[in-house]
Amino acid sequence: NRLIYTIQKLVKDGSVSEDVAVGYIAEMKVLRAFFYYLLLDTFGNVPIVTKFADADPFPATNTRTEVYAFVESELKAAAPKLTKDVGGAVYGRANYWVAQTILAKLYINAEVFTGTAKWTASRSGARRCGIWEPWSGWARTSRKSSRRWRRRTGTSISI
Repeated sequence: NRLIYTIQKLVKDGSVSEDVAVGYIAEMKVLRAFFYYLLLDTFGNVPIVTKFADADPFPATNTRTEVYAFVESELKAAAPKLTKDVGGAVYGRANYWVAQTILAKLYINAEVFTGTAKWTASRSGARRCGIWEPWSGWARTSRKSSRRWRRRTGTSISI
């Protein structure tokens, strides 16, 4: 929260361009959402604090459903503002794919957090990250290999 506050203050002062700041703020919001996801998974009900300057020293606790909704909205809002680049230039930084992966993990555990399963959303999120496709491709390749093996050798194998 402090870094987001600092960057917003630098934008107001004119020290940093707003175009540059948008990406950095989105990256920090993804990291904040990730840590709230960890808190949600570990403790359940936790307080949500999004302001630095006037933060309450004893914030009220939010329910799991509220924290879930907060994490989901932060990730959905920040993801389009992040880069889709991969490689050494963005290594160790939160990018679009990090946000989508956290969102997929959030949807996988949605039934525990909110009582409502979101299996189709987790599957589509995993597909956007490229997590789902290698497995389905592997299964397709294995079936083709199995058929070729049977044709060539006359032997049946089961995979």
